[in-house]
Amino acid sequence: MASPFRHAAAARINDAIERFRLAYAKLDLTTIFNAYGEAPGCWAKGHDHADWAESLNRIYEGIKDMTTEVYAKHPEVLLDLTFELWGQKHIIDAGLLAAGDLDWMSNVDDTKPDSAGPLQVRQLLYARAGSMPVEAMLIGNLHAELPTIAESFATTIGSAPLLLGDLRKLTAADRAWYGEKIRWFKQLRQRVKLSESFFPLGSWRQTSPMAWDGFARLAKSGEGVVVLFRNKSDAAEARVELPLIPEGRYRTRSVMTGKDLGTFERMAWKKGLGIAFPGQVEVLELQRV
Repeated sequence: MASPFRHAAAARINDAIERFRLAYAKLDLTTIFNAYGEAPGCWAKGHDHADWAESLNRIYEGIKDMTTEVYAKHPEVLLDLTFELWGQKHIIDAGLLAAGDLDWMSNVDDTKPDSAGPLQVRQLLYARAGSMPVEAMLIGNLHAELPTIAESFATTIGSAPLLLGDLRKLTAADRAWYGEKIRWFKQLRQRVKLSESFFPLGSWRQTSPMAWDGFARLAKSGEGVVVLFRNKSDAAEARVELPLIPEGRYRTRSVMTGKDLGTFERMAWKKGLGIAFPGQVEVLELQRV
C-alpha cells in the first residue's frame, strides 16, 4: 500500500463492487502489523519509503488513499478494515474508522459447548464501547443456526449486527423467529438513533456465566432497547438502573414475549426496576408516551 499498488487495489475493489453489486467489502490487509507472526511493514525496494519503519505510516496513508478512491465511486458501500491491519485481535482504532466504516475486531468460536461464544463477544463489546462507536464494531463468527439463537441475536444487536452460518440448517420455526425479530430491529434502527448512547449493565466489567449482564442502547430521547442475559446464574430477575434516561414516561414491551410490562417514568428507571427473565434472554423496547 506504500506504492502505486494502492491505486490498483482501489480499482480492483471498485470492479468487484460493480460486477457483483456489493454493499459490503471485508478487507484483510495483513501487510502492516501481521497478526500471524510475520515481520511488520514492507521490506520491498523501490516503494514510497526508505525502510520498513517508514513504510508503516506510508501504508496507513495508502489505505486512506485507497478507500477514498473507492468511496468516490461508491459512497454507499460499507468498507470493513479488519483487525489484521493492527496485528492483534480485539483492536479497534479511531484512525482506522476515519478510513472505513467497520472493524472486524475478532473471531469468536461458538461451535463447541466450552467455546467462549456470545459471552466473550459481549466482554469485548463492553470493553470497547466506552470509547468507540458500537455500530462500527463487527465481532465476528457467531452462528445463526446454533441452538442458542436468542442469545446470539440479542448479543449481535449490541454492535453492528452480523451473524454467520448455514441458514439452510434452520428449522421453519427458527426462520420465522428470526424473520420477526430482524424486522422489528430494522424498524427500530430506522426510527430510533440507537447510536447515541451505550450503557453496559450487570456484570459487565468481567462477564461471568454465574452472573447476569446486559446493555442499553438509547437515543437522546430515551427510546431504545435494553438487553439482558441471565447466563447460567440463578437470577430470577435483573435490577436495571438507567440514571441518565431523560424525563418522560416510557412504555416498556418485551420483544421476547410480546407482552407490555408497563409504563414507567424516569424516576423509576433511575432508582432501578426489577425485570423478570422469561428465559435465558430478555429484550425490552422502550418507547416514549
